Amino acid sequence: YYDLHPEEGRDEFKAVSLAMIGRHELFSDLENPAIAKDGHVAWLLTNGLPILDADGTFLGYRGSDTDITERKQAEQDLRVQTQLRGLLMQMASTFINMPSDRKHIDLTIEASLGELGLFVDADRVSIFRYDFERQVCRKSHEWCAEGIEPQIERLQGIPLAGMQELLKVHRRGETLYVPELLDLPEGHGLRQALMPDGVKSVISVPLMNGDECLGFL
Repeated sequence: YYDLHPEEGRDEFKAVSLAMIGRHELFSDLENPAIAKDGHVAWLLTNGLPILDADGTFLGYRGSDTDITERKQAEQDLRVQTQLRGLLMQMASTFINMPSDRKHIDLTIEASLGELGLFVDADRVSIFRYDFERQVCRKSHEWCAEGIEPQIERLQGIPLAGMQELLKVHRRGETLYVPELLDLPEGHGLRQALMPDGVKSVISVPLMNGDECLGFL
């Protein structure tokens, strides 16, 4: 039973459970994680009623486990959304009140990208701008986690001809999420552009001004 608990926190969970069992206590709505057969972590709600014989001798427990994984995931998603909303509001306040000189704006944008990167545990966060007149895309700002090589100098003047699928998604105002670049066809422009740099997954959010797409994050 205890071996099903994730290694982190297992000893503490075992000690608390054994102490409750030793006192023949009732288990009521005890939330605990367990590793399922396929390796994913499921959350269980455990209830246990101590069983005593006629003389009051403790015989064991009768109980049940209820899978509450979906509820726990929904709670986690809500927490993340709330934290992200707070972070974005803080950024908005920073941009409203910052000086209007170009250097300060660029530094503030890069600092904000860093905050987003740390929040989502990303290796790199960038802003790309579309230039439809010249039919190119360029990286205008970039934040990299420690040990990640910058790309901003190299990713300038990227032809839009090789980004049509991505561009179509962005012009619809939609976010593109690719959990695994290897799942894309070998000739896909996004895969060809990012795989050489060791990128494994990517999420891109269009930057919109009304119905006009200016670029993406």
